[in-house]
Amino acid sequence: MGKVLVLFFASGCTTLVYEILWMRELGLLFGNTSHAAAVTLTAFFIGLAIGGIVWGKRAQKLNNPLQTYGFLELGVSVAALGYFLLIPAYQHIYPFLFLNFSGQENIFLAIKFTLAMLFLFPAAFLIGGTLPVMSQYVARDINRMSRKVSILYAVNILGASVGALAAGFYLPILLGIKAAYLVSVGITVLVGIAAIVISKTSDYVSCQTSDQKPPQQSKPDDLLIIGKLGLTELSILSALSGFITLALQVLWIRMFAQVLQNSVYTFSIIVVVFLVMLAVAAALANRLIHSRFSSLKSLTFFIILGASLTAITPLVFDRLTDGLQLYMHTLSWEAYLPQVFALAFLVMGPPLLCLGTIFPIILRLTESFGGSTGETVGKMAAVNTWGAAAGAVAAGFFLLDRFGLWNSIYLIALLYGLVSIYLLGSLLRISGKQSLRFSVVALSLLIATSLFVVNAKKIPMVHLGFVKDKQIVLETWEGSAATVTVVERQGVISEHYMVMNNTYILGGSNDRGLEALQGSFPLTLHENPKNVFFLGMGTGISAAGALAFPLESIIVTELSAEVISASETYFVPYLDGLFADPRVQVLAEDGRNYLYGTNQNFDVIIGDLFLPWKAGTSNLYSLEHFQTIRNSLTEDGIFMQWLPSAQITFNEFAIIARTMRKAFSQVTIWQGDFSPGRSIIGLLGYKQQASISEVAANLNIARPEYNNAALPLLAHYIGSLDTTSFANHPINRDNLPIIEYRAPIVNQNASARLTTYFSGANLARYIVKSKQASFDNQDAYLSEVSQNTRLLPQIGLQLYRKEVLEWRQQHQLANDAFQLFKLAYDNHDEGADLEHFKRRTH
Repeated sequence: MGKVLVLFFASGCTTLVYEILWMRELGLLFGNTSHAAAVTLTAFFIGLAIGGIVWGKRAQKLNNPLQTYGFLELGVSVAALGYFLLIPAYQHIYPFLFLNFSGQENIFLAIKFTLAMLFLFPAAFLIGGTLPVMSQYVARDINRMSRKVSILYAVNILGASVGALAAGFYLPILLGIKAAYLVSVGITVLVGIAAIVISKTSDYVSCQTSDQKPPQQSKPDDLLIIGKLGLTELSILSALSGFITLALQVLWIRMFAQVLQNSVYTFSIIVVVFLVMLAVAAALANRLIHSRFSSLKSLTFFIILGASLTAITPLVFDRLTDGLQLYMHTLSWEAYLPQVFALAFLVMGPPLLCLGTIFPIILRLTESFGGSTGETVGKMAAVNTWGAAAGAVAAGFFLLDRFGLWNSIYLIALLYGLVSIYLLGSLLRISGKQSLRFSVVALSLLIATSLFVVNAKKIPMVHLGFVKDKQIVLETWEGSAATVTVVERQGVISEHYMVMNNTYILGGSNDRGLEALQGSFPLTLHENPKNVFFLGMGTGISAAGALAFPLESIIVTELSAEVISASETYFVPYLDGLFADPRVQVLAEDGRNYLYGTNQNFDVIIGDLFLPWKAGTSNLYSLEHFQTIRNSLTEDGIFMQWLPSAQITFNEFAIIARTMRKAFSQVTIWQGDFSPGRSIIGLLGYKQQASISEVAANLNIARPEYNNAALPLLAHYIGSLDTTSFANHPINRDNLPIIEYRAPIVNQNASARLTTYFSGANLARYIVKSKQASFDNQDAYLSEVSQNTRLLPQIGLQLYRKEVLEWRQQHQLANDAFQLFKLAYDNHDEGADLEHFKRRTH
């Protein structure tokens, strides 16, 4: 059996690699909305379930199940290669589908589901058949099924955990998505061929032709279950096991999102730990099956204990994270990862150790009813998979919306408890007084857990430690996309902040002027903007900055519907009528996906500040995305991508800048904020070569952080990129998501002060170097302005130097920089009042 276990380990590994890469690629195609992810996952699970039923029925009739398993794996590899045909085909027809159905959400979702089925079903159907067919091979005698299949199941899940680790940590960044996919296909082919070769020497004899008698009979107390706990009840238990497992996975992923970095790495850690504990639990069940313990009592015990441990996970999590504080954020990357692994094991490990035993023990109980191994395993695996699909959808789209995170976990624990009470009733009916003591202890544990949870402190949804002043939570939205909270900081003037997943402030009323400038500044750089597109919304204040312009249409897309609800509920006073303006459409949509599908062209497209280390955000900094944006612009259109320079290092900036320059004819760099600690810079892409006019360069921009004192537009200019800029840095692509894998590491190390962000002195040094070209008449973007106007960038440089030096408490040097600022400004506007620039008001 050793060779078979190696094959099934590899099969589990490749299956998880496929699943993760499929979800990623279909997310790019269908949009990274929670609804699109749900239809993809459901299509995959349907294929698995139907495959389990169909191949399970056929398994008993097979003369050589191992050979059939090998052909199934080869079939999976062929079906998986369809990826390279179906993905380009969908990309070709997507604009047509978007144009005709994007306004009909349910129909469009149904079309996406149909396409997902077309893409995923063949491979998933074959993958679903591997467990029942292999089970038939290792345990042709039904009475030995659970002993053999439980260890087979454990090894397969352990392989899946390795696949999740490989796909989450290594393969995409080392090989690229397509090459990683092809490696998985290659491994699948090898598994299939190896299984066929091994099957040639197999001594398998079908039960239909064998004269052997079953070597072992079921335990007496399990035989008593017939008529009391039948196959229907066991099937329901199997479905509930799948439902609870996937529902908890969805809920726990959201729970960990409140305190972790939310990168591709931390997401992978949660999945890996989840699978490892299920594998350990299956191995534990295998030992119990070999022991003299009653299977029904064991099942009841683990469900009761699992209910109790699940119920206290929010309390354990709250305690271990010290009230939902950002977890271990000051550790280096090498120290951070083990801490995240440890947190995941401590929180999820105990309940999963109970949950993972349920399916193998159910298989043990089904032995009493006879039948074939393959058909029994196929049916039970299918209903388990149906339950898993239902659990994932219910948790993401119903439980979170209706009950919130913590209450949803408690409800899952309650469901656990109700199942255990039913099983206790079955035990009492079967064995009476023999199970009375066990039942009393079990009920006492459930009651004690319930009382403990009811009387425990209320767990918040947001940690209120990110600002010092008194704060209150006004409202929290918990939905399928995110958990969004609006917080009020009380003072002489109350201020509102919007927080996503407890870790990231999307914006606030205190920064209204600066946020509005992110919307208005790019429009100033276009001669006659009419149609504008905002990629990302946040509070909505940036989009509101565009309302003062004589525009014809403004489209704002936001991935999280919860963010839109929060904005409309609490930020309307700061939005100048954004939601009431007839020119404005606010859409809960994937902006990248929208631009790929629409046939509308825009004069200006503005990309919000996106956290580069967040899982999925790398797609918004990829070459393919920038090319889609370029194709969505009018001939004289421009695209502004704002970057949080205080959240990236120079290397990430250089990668993004080079990638954008690859897509656009011209890219210029602008300074959006003169704050040394949280600077933002803008990359402005032009569809065609352009130069700034004398009039535009001298336009005054009111700076809200200096009491709206004016700076000339060109004072914000840093420089222009040519085709050789950052040539030694790689290009970020969908196929090679460098930013997604590099940014989390440098961000963590920067938090640990092992490296520095691209702000403060680092940004000032880069600005000095970049602006030298404008002084030397080498910048084609400034070809139409006078020599005196070419000196305007010096104003911004000296102002920023002054701010950086003051921040570093080098006051004399800061004063010298301010004098240089005044001198440069006098050349532009002699006698201007510059007192407002001495001190920032924000």
